[in-house]
Amino acid sequence: MSDRRPPPSGPKLSALEALEEARRAEAARREAAKDAEVKRELAQRLAEEARARFLEERAQKEAEEARRRQEEERREAARRQELARREALRREEEEREAEEQMARDRAMASQPRSSPRTGPIVQTSIAEGRVRAVLKRLGDDFEILKVYDELRPEVLAVLWQAQLKRARVQGDLFTVALSLSIATRLEQHPDSLLAARVRWAEQDWAVWIDTERKEILAALTPADRYLTGL
Repeated sequence: MSDRRPPPSGPKLSALEALEEARRAEAARREAAKDAEVKRELAQRLAEEARARFLEERAQKEAEEARRRQEEERREAARRQELARREALRREEEEREAEEQMARDRAMASQPRSSPRTGPIVQTSIAEGRVRAVLKRLGDDFEILKVYDELRPEVLAVLWQAQLKRARVQGDLFTVALSLSIATRLEQHPDSLLAARVRWAEQDWAVWIDTERKEILAALTPADRYLTGL
């Protein structure tokens, strides 16, 4: 038998051809790596551009929202200013009307009374005794200067309504409550009321007394303002 082996089935590459093949493979690998890098850079650039557009759009929306809020605040401030102006005008008008009403009432009160007073000494003495009896509950340091026992409810009711309106305009809740109490008694039980000018703590006070209940309805100063029409 022969000992020779069969030749290889494919052509055998030479060393030069193998080197060339390796070079082509390396070049292909580098080209592929380059393409991948280009694609990565492109993707990164697109992502950065998208993020920049997102930030820009968000900034625009925030700026638009800020402008909208500023416009709403400006309109709200203008509305409040207008309401305050109208309220001030309304208060001025109400106060002017109250002053004019009080002036008309003073003029009416200054007119002569329709009927002469009967029994002034005896009647005043009784009225003063009633006032003194009620004031005594508060102390002994009250000086009764004058007692008004002939009240004209039709005049005084109007005057106290004007006092009530003035106190409301001025935000004087204390006087509002007292004025409302006196105006109500003048409408419902005028015969039970007495008024007096009283000296206390070096001031003149207008004191209004309910003789039916034997209680003080109001003690207000200055006395002239709250004794108008008497």
